[in-house]
Amino acid sequence: MASPIHREGRSAFADALSSPGLRALAGLQPYGLPGLRLLADDYAASTLTAGRVSVGGSSTGSLEVVRDHDWFAVDLQAGRTYALRQTGITLGDPLLRLRLGTTVVASNDDAEGSRNSLITYTPTQTRRFFLDAGAYADLLTGTYSVSVTDITPNDDFAAGTATAGVVPINGASSGVLERRGDHDWFAVTVQAGAAYNFRLTGVGLTDPVLRLRDATGLQIALNDDAEGTRHSLISYAATSSGVLYLDAGGYGESLTGSYSVSATETLAAAPPPPSGYSSIDGYGAVDVARALDLLTGQPLVRQPALGGVFWGLDRVGAPTAWAAGITGAGVTVAVVDTGVDLSHPDLAGTLWTNPGELAGNGIDDDLNGFIDDIRGWDFVQNDNTPTDGHGHGTHVAGTIAAENNGVGQTGVAYGARIMPVRVLDSTGSGSFTAIAEGIRYAARNGADVINLSLGGSSGTADLLAAIREATALGAVVVMAAGNSGAASPGHPAAYAVETGLAVGAVDASGALASFSNRAGATKLDYITAPGVNVFSTTRGGTYGTMSGTSMASPHVAGVVALLK
Repeated sequence: MASPIHREGRSAFADALSSPGLRALAGLQPYGLPGLRLLADDYAASTLTAGRVSVGGSSTGSLEVVRDHDWFAVDLQAGRTYALRQTGITLGDPLLRLRLGTTVVASNDDAEGSRNSLITYTPTQTRRFFLDAGAYADLLTGTYSVSVTDITPNDDFAAGTATAGVVPINGASSGVLERRGDHDWFAVTVQAGAAYNFRLTGVGLTDPVLRLRDATGLQIALNDDAEGTRHSLISYAATSSGVLYLDAGGYGESLTGSYSVSATETLAAAPPPPSGYSSIDGYGAVDVARALDLLTGQPLVRQPALGGVFWGLDRVGAPTAWAAGITGAGVTVAVVDTGVDLSHPDLAGTLWTNPGELAGNGIDDDLNGFIDDIRGWDFVQNDNTPTDGHGHGTHVAGTIAAENNGVGQTGVAYGARIMPVRVLDSTGSGSFTAIAEGIRYAARNGADVINLSLGGSSGTADLLAAIREATALGAVVVMAAGNSGAASPGHPAAYAVETGLAVGAVDASGALASFSNRAGATKLDYITAPGVNVFSTTRGGTYGTMSGTSMASPHVAGVVALLK
């Protein structure tokens, strides 16, 4: 039968345990018993403790009685790694706990032997923690020391603009994230007008995160998994020259490991503009024969003029390029316009075919976001039949690449392929939103040249962003200057101050058309091309003449295709 429990809460078992014989057997000391001296506790077991230990220092204490715990406050910084030790002096088996407030976040008993406890810890937040010095099973007493040592590995590169890290263009550097929360910055020098791919590739780092920062350190782009979980990629078109910073980090600020970071130029910056710029006609008339002379270093044999309705071809030097075997073959030119007459006999054989799409199966085979876009896309009706409901786009397309079949007209780059992208309705009207979508579609689907025979008095940030993206992807954007007779181009042609080409219109004599917007006092890439009474393809398998910078722009688009 169990011994009765007294009302004052002391059991017969407790009375037995307090007997001198059992205390001696267990190695315990009397505490608080009548007639015995109380032992003063050196440090409290709470956040109110007077115990302190600094990083790089140590403190000593004593467990005066069984079940005693001594707490020591210590201030730890996020991202740093610390060795926290309790070393027994006369205490036979220390047990160390690390607390945040009253919560135990780590503990250790015998990491370095029965008289030495070790906790290695990297906090994720800068806070005051507490070392809880105790003994195994709370049954031992004795003296000890506690210490805190910062064992964070040396950082190879700083996380700021003062970093010593540098990545050369078309080169790479390597580094290590030594601790959680570490970031390494690398300076990279870019040139205005050039485009780049910046990569962060994990070696020992399993999930890199790359950030691109401006000269002040402000983040301007971020990528995590563009090329798989061990590869981050940022594509960037530089609008100004200077130093940027590549910020190498790990996902969730919780990873460490080695990596490489690289910078590759995907599009070289354009050379400085030639001298002789005029506020009237910019850099003058386009001439592919003269351009080929400069590129090859060997003058081409000039061909006789075709004359008649082919005067525009003569003025841009197309017959001389053809005679040299240069026809635009293998080049895709996007006509972002009112659509194209897909069945016109002079155009049907020149139309682009999407190589990744199967016709009529109702599936987005190439995963570009558009279903059955075999011949391009109609952003007005949002379908895969970009048929011309107006006539403007068909005329533009013929100037660029009408077949060389002895019938009707011949395009400047008759060997090129036309990608129809409809963004203007049957009245010739549309929004810059649809135009921007059309530009992105063309560039993302492989257009080498994008013709924009359209515009307005002002642009939008989204329109400029789309043109920048197209340029970064390697497309040349050719833009009509506008037909208001203004002193400078409208939009988007005005963006040629940064990217793309603006085109004004001239007549058969080479005189600037009265309706054509001029180049303007601010230097931009403005040239002129035939744009008055231009003969080309029209809807329904017919032909006709039109005038405007809309007709001049496709002459230049064709020349660019020849040069491509």
